[in-house]
Amino acid sequence: MKNYRRITSVLGIIAAIFALAGILFCLLPAVSIDSVIGSGSSSIFDYMFGAGDSKANAGLIIAFIFMIIGLLSSLVSAYIASRKTCKRGKKCDLFLTVSGITGFAFLLTAGILIFCTIKLIGGSTGSIAGLATVSVGSGVIVSGIFLVLASLIEVPASLALIIDSKK
Repeated sequence: MKNYRRITSVLGIIAAIFALAGILFCLLPAVSIDSVIGSGSSSIFDYMFGAGDSKANAGLIIAFIFMIIGLLSSLVSAYIASRKTCKRGKKCDLFLTVSGITGFAFLLTAGILIFCTIKLIGGSTGSIAGLATVSVGSGVIVSGIFLVLASLIEVPASLALIIDSKK
């Protein structure tokens, strides 16, 4: 059981690092627009909190809140798994399981919402009347991948109660 807790603690820290990377990659361009007049790009944070003429987007704000909750849940599960006072049969296994499920659910939902950034801002990709081309930027893809990977890394923490009951 000590081995499982050590692995869960390390994976919780790795999931938190991936979640933090997913949050930071939101600074990369989310949408690239190439037109006959010029070109430009905006990050997910620009659409999330409203930069310039754009307004804040509720769906992306919810994704940001889910990212923060998932990050904190990953850190909590890593801390609980590393505690030496947490022994078999105590409530820490239940808390570890709940924090693992919470981290998994919130990070996965945030990753899906980030993948849906273009639809959430009311845009579409492709050519607009031959005058401009709109494409998905690297911020959406990289950030979404990191958040989904962080959620999948969080799965072993959510299995703590099941593994503990088998021993």
